[in-house]
Amino acid sequence: MTDESAEFEGHVYMHFDGIKKSAEWIVKDYGGNGAFTDAQIEALCQQFQMPRLLIKELSLYVGNSLDSDSEVDLLQVTKSKAIAHANKDIRRARRLLRNGESIERVKEELTGLSNIFAITKADAEILPAAMTANQDLEQQLTLLLQTPGSAALLKPDHSPSASDNRRFQVVMSCCYIWEDAGKDFGFLNELDGTNRVDRVGGIYQFVQTVAAMVSTSKHRLRGEVFHKDITHFKAYRLGRDPDAFLNEEPEFGPPKTG
Repeated sequence: MTDESAEFEGHVYMHFDGIKKSAEWIVKDYGGNGAFTDAQIEALCQQFQMPRLLIKELSLYVGNSLDSDSEVDLLQVTKSKAIAHANKDIRRARRLLRNGESIERVKEELTGLSNIFAITKADAEILPAAMTANQDLEQQLTLLLQTPGSAALLKPDHSPSASDNRRFQVVMSCCYIWEDAGKDFGFLNELDGTNRVDRVGGIYQFVQTVAAMVSTSKHRLRGEVFHKDITHFKAYRLGRDPDAFLNEEPEFGPPKTG
């Protein structure tokens, strides 16, 4: 590996707005006091026949998951990938320019690029120069391609799976408390009113109830939405691969325990 390639190995972690969320979570400074009110704690204790101490512990877990200072929304960006994504856009811009497209249209391809990984001050000045260039735009585009780190397109490494990290943390918190209470993880697969598969069971109702308390969403969080999160927890506790464990489950049938 060359010194130059080593320079762009590694990752940065960033917050991205616009990531699809499965619920409109109430994200704020919980100050270590937990996410539930006393009334909500009592309601959960009564509905699910669980000790108050466990529900108060869950309140702290959920509060930490939704706290505005938590890092659960930080997504991984690999430097080399971000630079490669930018180079693709820059090559497309240069191709458009050579094909006679307008300067304005060509510069649209550069929208969203960043110089965050520029090594030197001179490298960092190339992208702004390209954005203001006219006659020498092609020269500036070529210079961007020849100067690694001068431009990067910041996007999560795993955009499809980066849908709702806060939901994952809330579901994991519920699973830990559910397990500590000695509850069963069994469930039924049922078709809902729209003929879609949904999961029904104690743990699913527990998560849905908790989610309703800490979000402003008008619709119930469907069990199928967070089913993989629960499967991840169960597989982790069994020392199994989550994806392989998920594939073993029937689409329809009797309650699955474990």
